Amino acid sequence: MPTITVEGNTDQNGDLQKTENFNPPGPFDLRVRLAAKLLEPANTTVEGELDIKAADGSTSNEKKRFVLTTGQQTQLGSWRLDSRENVIVITGKTNPSQPNAKLIVEIDASL
Repeated sequence: MPTITVEGNTDQNGDLQKTENFNPPGPFDLRVRLAAKLLEPANTTVEGELDIKAADGSTSNEKKRFVLTTGQQTQLGSWRLDSRENVIVITGKTNPSQPNAKLIVEIDASL
């Protein structure tokens, strides 16, 4: 099953907004495991939310809130998804405000 990595960078104000399509193959419901990590810069924290919803806007899962410190990987739990068009939305803000902070989220899908 597919694993994807979504990378996002903060803007000049330290705000993060990233949207990515996720279209796993097959007609089956999937369970996805989510993990997030703030790669850089050092001594920074990012607070935010991750949401995965169907492309038509319907959602069957609650948004996942996260707080990450540079270098720390956090498991965000798992969701059940349809294996068709989904939209991943990641939002957040760094503290202190840091432009170009790099956040990665790994999504691992399985039946």
